[in-house]
Formats: sequence, C-alpha cells, structure tokens
Amino acid sequence: MRRSGTGQRAVLALAGIVVVLGGGAVFVGLCQRRGEDARVRSEALPRCVARLGDEPECRRRIEAGHEDCAVYARHFPGRFTGGRSFLDPEIYLECIVLSPSGWVDKKGREREAQKAERDEGLSGH
Repeated sequence: MRRSGTGQRAVLALAGIVVVLGGGAVFVGLCQRRGEDARVRSEALPRCVARLGDEPECRRRIEAGHEDCAVYARHFPGRFTGGRSFLDPEIYLECIVLSPSGWVDKKGREREAQKAERDEGLSGH
C-alpha cells in the first residue's frame, strides 16, 4: 500500500508539532530553573551577610560557589510522586557559607557519623 501525499504531509505536520511542543516545554523548564536560581541567589546575600558579617566576602562566595551549590541544593521529586525539582534555600546558604568543598566535606563527615551510629546499633553495644 502506498500512502498518499496528503497522509505523509499530515504525519510530518504532526511530528513537527510534537517537536515544537517538546522543545517549548524544555525551554520553559530551563527558564523556570534559571529564575529560581536567581531568586535563591539574591535571597542568600543578606542571610550570608547576617552569618559572616562581610558583604564583599559573601558576594565573592556566591559568585564562586553558585553553580556547585545550586546543584547540591536541588531536590528532585521521587519517580512516583511527581512534581518539579526545587532549590532548598537553607542547603544553598549553608553551601555558600562553607564553600562547596567545605559543604561536601561536612556532609561526608555526617554520613560517616550516621554509619558508625547505625553500625554501633546493629552490633548491640
């Protein structure tokens, strides 16, 4: 069986619509994420200054650590719960204040302490 020219055009038009809508959804998602990043970043400055007492140092830390801290502070919904990802402003601020590497080190120590506590509980001591 041979498709008619009209049928092929309709399939191509439908495929084009799907591509445009999919691209639009990705674009909107990226714009929302950038807006949220900018909001959390601007809200972090006065809170950082309150903790460190030095605005130029906070600006420097935010500039240097924003990309990494935004990644570390982003929460993603579970596979079955749905919803969209979001930045946790408390984690972001803590990361900025400690520096990304300092925050990772702190989390590693906390994880080791939790593991030791769990192992202690399992051994019955």
